[in-house]
Order: sequence, then structure tokens, then C-alpha cells
Amino acid sequence: MAFLQDKRILLLHPFLNFYGGAEYLLKVVATEIFPKADIYTFSYRKDILSEMGIEESRIISPLGRGIFSSMYTQTTPLYPSMMDTLSADNYDLVLSFTYGYVHGIVTAHTQPHISFVQTPMRLLWLKESEHYWYDKVPVVRELYRSILAWQRVWDRQAATRPDYLLANSHIVGKRVETFWGRTAQVVYPPVDTAFYAPSEHVTKSDYFITHSRLVRYKRIDILIDACIQQNKKLMVVGDGPDYKRLKAVAKRSPLIEFTGYVSHEEKRHLLQEAKGFLFAAEEDFGIAPVEALAAGTSVLAYGKGGVTETITADTGMFFKEQSAKSLAGSLENFETFVGHVNAGVLSKQAEKFSKKQFVDTYSATVSNKVSDFEKNGPPLLA
Repeated sequence: MAFLQDKRILLLHPFLNFYGGAEYLLKVVATEIFPKADIYTFSYRKDILSEMGIEESRIISPLGRGIFSSMYTQTTPLYPSMMDTLSADNYDLVLSFTYGYVHGIVTAHTQPHISFVQTPMRLLWLKESEHYWYDKVPVVRELYRSILAWQRVWDRQAATRPDYLLANSHIVGKRVETFWGRTAQVVYPPVDTAFYAPSEHVTKSDYFITHSRLVRYKRIDILIDACIQQNKKLMVVGDGPDYKRLKAVAKRSPLIEFTGYVSHEEKRHLLQEAKGFLFAAEEDFGIAPVEALAAGTSVLAYGKGGVTETITADTGMFFKEQSAKSLAGSLENFETFVGHVNAGVLSKQAEKFSKKQFVDTYSATVSNKVSDFEKNGPPLLA
């Protein structure tokens, strides 16, 4: 790993306009593994950089943090050409962290490019356009759909550009194979397990909890409906564009409490005291359920996606269908389950996905890939 520190390194991440699991991963890489690397992102917010501990002087950004940074969804058609024309000539190593576009940077045959795939872009491949405003407006729907069809062609071609692909879960690895026709080595992302671990015994309170960015595919509405049906209290932690709709779904029920944005310390406190964590999304990896385990709280989750790789039979339960009826039918059994959970078992499972585990694994993987590249040249694509 030491031989990489003298290299000129470029990190690429699509957007730094909000803070979630993908941004935490970049924070770990940019501050603890490669603290001198430059960082390319289409747009960013200064407060997010501060939260990540990244100096603005390291940022390269075509849209910057001005008015265009708040219009990043409207400028979707521009991103492929930005990648096609971006020069990486000044760098010895390129590391991209992609859930859209940035894996498409063009590099020379002497520059190793390792791309960490959060997921092939949901908007292009997983029919997520129904969650965007322009799919609801007939006047622009067909135009945007034609743009997305063109971008799918570009995206599959761009996926041939990285020399090596990593995936954040086996589920994402299967998507890479299905949509891009390539294979990816699985490296699980980091979770700050040490931060969430209780320092002393915690007395559980009588509420369930969920936390995430409030966007439609997270399916917070399922959690709300199920808890109202079963007369269970639910704490919804987080903010996002789906906030107003979810408040309407809750129908002012006293059982549902929205905290909005809270500090990391307050989120930790709420997680530690909750009797159970509820999760209804089909997520790429799912950092939030692992944070719950680290905090000493069991998980009831929809049984598809990355969560099936992190939650075991002795740390949580799954419900079969992505519906309020399916979840509601599992809540009573889950309440019985949490009364018999061993906190040490939860902690041990969470530690498999700790920040230290990621730093060690990712650092070794990058070192091995670069050594292979320097010895044998660019690999045959697989």
C-alpha cells in the first residue's frame, strides 16, 4: 500500500449534495486511505464537504456549488459528455465510486482505473424514473425516456472503460453482470460500527425506528401503514423530497413521529433505545440496518436486496412481500424475537462490516490490482 501514496490519484463521485452511505464511503477513502487525492464531482454543497471533513480545495467540479448544484437532476443529459471529455492525464491512478456516470471517465492504457460500483444506475436500469417529477408530466415524459434510452447505450459502453470493477454486494455484482456484461469483485462498504456501539447497558423504549433519506424507493410508506394497522409507534428519522407525501400517508397519526434531520449523536441515541429497526427497501447494500445492529437493535426487513447479506437468523427477521400487509403480519413475531436477542451476537455480526474491515480490504484490493496492472498491463475485460 505504501507504494501508492506517491502516486497522483483522482477520486470520482457523482454528487456531494447530500450525505448518505455512498458519501460516507468516499469520506473514508478520501480522509483515511488517500488523503492527498483530488476529488471530481459534478456538483457539491460546502456543508456536506464540512461534514465529510474534506477541504474544498481538493474538489474539481464543473457545476460547482452555485445555482447549478441544486439543479443536478435537471442536468442529467449533460453528464455523459462531461465524462467523455474529462481529462485524467495528470494522474497515475483513477478510482471512481459510481451509482451513475463517473465510471465512464476515459483513461489511458497506462492509467489503472478501479471502479467501486454502488449500483448500475437505478434511473437507467431499475425503472426508477417513476419516482421523478418528469415521468409524471406528459409533455416531457417521452423526451426524457428517449434520453434515458440513449444513456443506457452509453452506460453499457462506459462500463467497459474501468480496468477493474468492485461491487458493494453480491446483489449489485449480479446487476453488473446482467446490465453491463462484466464481473465484479465484492468489497462490502464501511459502517462506523464503533460510533454506534453502546458504551453501557441501554433500556429499550416502546417504539420501532427507521432512518434513511426520504425518497420513494425506500418505501417508508409501507412501514407507516403497517405500524398504524398494528397500533405500533414508529420513529421516522431523516429528511428528503418524499417528506410531505409521507406526512400525508401518516394522516397525523400519533403513532408516527417524524424527527426530520438529526445529528449523528441523536440518531445513535434513538437507534440504541429503539426496540426494533424496520426496513422496507430493496437496497443495494443497506448501511442503515447494519448501523442498527451495531447500536444493539434487531432488524425486520424486506427479504430482498443487500440486506439478505447482512442480516442473519439470529440478528433479525425478513418479511416476504414489499407490502404493508406482509410487514404487519410479521410485527408480532418480531416483537417476540427482539425480547430474546443477544446483544453480543448483534455486535459481532455488525463488525463484519466495520470501517476497519473496509479500509483493510479495499486498500489491499487496490494495491493488488495496481500491482497486477503494472506487471501485466490492462486486463482483458471480464
